[in-house]
Amino acid sequence: MAGLMKRVLFAGRGRANLAIASGAFALGLLLVLMAVQVHYNLGLISGKRTTSGTDNREYLILTKPVGAIHALSGVSKGMAASFRQDEIDHLAAQPFVLDLAPFTANRYAIRSNLGERLGMYADLFFESVPDAFLDNLPAEWGWAPGNTFLPVMVTRDWLDLYNFNVSAIYNLPQLTEETLSNVEFEVVVGSPGNEARFRSRIVTFSQRMPGMMVPQPFMDWANERFGSGEARTNKVVVAVADAADPTLKQFLDDNRFEANAEQTGRRSFRAVALAIVALAGGVGLLFLALSLVIVLLAMRLLVSDARQVLHLMALLGYLPATILNRFVRYTLWWLVPAALLAAGAWVAFAWWLGERLGALLPESAPLISPVGYLAVPVLLLALIAELAFSLRSHIHSTFRQTRISD
Repeated sequence: MAGLMKRVLFAGRGRANLAIASGAFALGLLLVLMAVQVHYNLGLISGKRTTSGTDNREYLILTKPVGAIHALSGVSKGMAASFRQDEIDHLAAQPFVLDLAPFTANRYAIRSNLGERLGMYADLFFESVPDAFLDNLPAEWGWAPGNTFLPVMVTRDWLDLYNFNVSAIYNLPQLTEETLSNVEFEVVVGSPGNEARFRSRIVTFSQRMPGMMVPQPFMDWANERFGSGEARTNKVVVAVADAADPTLKQFLDDNRFEANAEQTGRRSFRAVALAIVALAGGVGLLFLALSLVIVLLAMRLLVSDARQVLHLMALLGYLPATILNRFVRYTLWWLVPAALLAAGAWVAFAWWLGERLGALLPESAPLISPVGYLAVPVLLLALIAELAFSLRSHIHSTFRQTRISD
């Protein structure tokens, strides 16, 4: 009887529309599941950084812009791009600032001698900040009065600049990080007659700090003993929870501060990934809504086409709930395989993404988002519930018209 009812009610009608609706439903569900999976993996990566004790802060190097009028004028030379103490205090009081420290620059002459190894002599400049703001600190980092060895940290960009520009121009050998770390050179600070000499070596390369950094105790000691002129703060390092915070951006714009974020590539990737998550999820929901509309239109068209059959069924004593149940079950025959297909593609995507991310994910965490397991039945049931609610009134209306016409 059920098979006969199915043949009488549907008779091959509406298959094209239901096939289109099923495809839209599968695509929309897959996009939603992929968005859920990417968001889940980003959360795992962030959680691993936090629980492993890795610094989860983001660091900004703030400067003030140098205007053309100050660059060409001799008035207050060098002061236009400096931070005043009240500006630093105002910055430290902002709720998005977790910590900050001014850069301390050398106020004394620095000369280096690499003549025996590389045939290079150069004037240098040093900067320093407290160790808490530095990355990649080795065990040999540090300095105390009386030490004859001065450890130096440089940005990795300097090594690239040397290898791809300086070495080619001056016919010098290219260097790796390991090679450069093994080269000792002499650093002379102060002026002739009042100077100090130190053995020095690049002990680490920073992804966070620009320039050439030395330990803060050495900088304080050397500035006190050899320094001249007024101390100025030209750069400030700021630790924030989220460098993309709109409030932070507005504050920097209002105060005309310029920022250079640490690990810009990682932050940009996260921003792009979150944008993709939002876009994929939004498009997926649009496809789900489109599939619902197509299913509703197809089912209503079937009800209209089967009006005479429904008239006969009403006369035979069939209840509207029985007819509604047949329409819902017929729809499920199309949507359930589409949901299974989308779920299979999502599982394959989750495993592929997990393999790509590799060590970034915690070892004990499942590769597949637990939320995704709930999303498949919830979205399918929501679609069926909306379909049943809409068809119920339509079928009841058809049955009422049938009885009235009798």
